[in-house]
Amino acid sequence: MTKWVADKSARRVPKFVIEATGLDTKKKIVAKFGEDAVFEKGKALPKTSKAA
Repeated sequence: MTKWVADKSARRVPKFVIEATGLDTKKKIVAKFGEDAVFEKGKALPKTSKAA
């Protein structure tokens, strides 16, 4: 897996997202980056949401 989107259908958080963000749950990732944030392996992290 090289691309992951934190949307409603997402289940498990891939290891590359956990390593890049330091966050281990979808709930924490959505709180920081917003829903529908796209993570791609080997690319920069998406911008954080204003709520974070």
